[in-house]
Amino acid sequence: MSQGWPVGDLRFEAGTLMNYEHIVLTYMNYEHIVLTYMNCEHIVLTYMNCEHIVLTYMNCEHRVLTSMNHEHIVLTYMNYEHIVLTYMNCEHRGLTSMNHEHIVLTYMNYEHIVLTYMNCEHIVLTYMNCEHRVLTSINHEHIVLTYMNGEHIHVALTSTNHEHMVLTSMNLEHISKNHQHA
Repeated sequence: MSQGWPVGDLRFEAGTLMNYEHIVLTYMNYEHIVLTYMNCEHIVLTYMNCEHIVLTYMNCEHRVLTSMNHEHIVLTYMNYEHIVLTYMNCEHRGLTSMNHEHIVLTYMNYEHIVLTYMNCEHIVLTYMNCEHRVLTSINHEHIVLTYMNGEHIHVALTSTNHEHMVLTSMNLEHISKNHQHA
């Protein structure tokens, strides 16, 4: 994206960008969470810098890639060739289950739990450790990102269809709500 979005600029805590192609970018700089949703191509990118979680969903090719750098877990799903790749190292446990419509990846170690669930309409990524929790739920019309830790509570609610956009940002010190309805 070359639209002047201030990624990495510490002056911005949360923001939403939307254009005619239904592109929504939500950036929260304190924990380095970036959520990108492109409606036309159905591309979803979620990046968490501290734990290096990347989730990419492309509807046209039916591909899901989940990469966690520290724990080295890779899940790749391609619908046409029905390819599923799960990588586990000596210290970690991974479970991958696939049928005609569902992919479930559950990763557990001493402190981390990652659950990824995908069907035709829903992608859910849940990450929990001792201090952090991130829940991302995506369907055809709704994107919800919720982040909570001991000091900050960030709630970014973005609902996108042809005419509506809602952004809600909240923490313990500042509460800001913006609702737009056509």
